[in-house]
Amino acid sequence: MLGERDGAEIAFGAVGRFWQPVIEWRSVDPTTFRGFDEPGWGKIAANFSVRPYGPGATLLSYECRTATTDPRSRRRFARYWWLIRPFVAHILRATLRQIKANAEAAR
Repeated sequence: MLGERDGAEIAFGAVGRFWQPVIEWRSVDPTTFRGFDEPGWGKIAANFSVRPYGPGATLLSYECRTATTDPRSRRRFARYWWLIRPFVAHILRATLRQIKANAEAAR
């Protein structure tokens, strides 16, 4: 976990060679995640946040950012992302729909 605003936001991230058939993960301390720049790696950071959205409503947001540490990794990640992007988008939309359904059922 990279950070948290209690009850409002959670941020998380990972360092890995995402483009490999079996992803190689790199353990990086949250305090050094931002500045990590060893060549050959990719970084992903994402967050979920909630905020009031009118009477009796809440807006849930998800944001994801990626970075690579060198041009070769950037090219590899671009090919990988081109391949998996449609599947990631489908899974994310399904996850957000389920969160919405759970929240509405709890009312």
